[in-house]
Amino acid sequence: MKVHSSGHQSLLEQPGECRDVDYKAAIAFDANADFDAQLVRHILGMANAGGGLIVIGYKEVSPKSPSRSARPKARLLRPDPKMSEEVAGSYDPTRLAQKVQHFLVKGQRVDLGVKQVKYQGKRFRSAKGKIFPIIEVSPCGAVPLVCRHDYKSRNGKKILRSGAIYLRTGGAQTICVATLHQEASLDDLHRLVSVCARHHIKAYGRVYAQGLAEETESRIAESLPSLEDLEAMIDDRVSEEIEDLYPGGWD
Repeated sequence: MKVHSSGHQSLLEQPGECRDVDYKAAIAFDANADFDAQLVRHILGMANAGGGLIVIGYKEVSPKSPSRSARPKARLLRPDPKMSEEVAGSYDPTRLAQKVQHFLVKGQRVDLGVKQVKYQGKRFRSAKGKIFPIIEVSPCGAVPLVCRHDYKSRNGKKILRSGAIYLRTGGAQTICVATLHQEASLDDLHRLVSVCARHHIKAYGRVYAQGLAEETESRIAESLPSLEDLEAMIDDRVSEEIEDLYPGGWD
């Protein structure tokens, strides 16, 4: 198993979820169909949000010290004791990409990789020397990735929905932001995105032009002399003209 040491080490030492970073428990790939479907959902949402990283082998735990506040207890991310070389080795990038590809509409593809990172920090002794897969999800292309098939969990909950467009939010959640009609095609979606893009470019152009005009006006105003300076300049120029016409002075 090839182990990479890189800047990803900080993700293991200081775990925290955000829009482009997610953490999942130590569950082997292809060992739990529901978990795999959830993973696909998060990969699609992350790709549509500009890409990101998914760390395998961390789970949420409750803080040991009881909180006096009436608010719900914060959840902490800690290395999963179940993390093993077998779990880490199951995250083959080719197999993972094929699984995600199965749920994509025809004509789309996902770009992702997997780095196997050995924990070398000092904060979590139980994780020392263990290997954690980090899935690298690339951004989607000109149009967002669209889910192709439905998938229901064992308890009947729909994890993946046909025609759904998933998006990773700033609150570290993956949500469905739209569902395409069955008759919609990638060409239709491409046209829609193009129209929206032209609208935003046009709106940005107006804002930019207005800002540029205001900046130019401000610079011109700053470069102009004040009324007092202008009067002094005129007086000086008039005095020079009089001296040229009447070198000896005049009464």
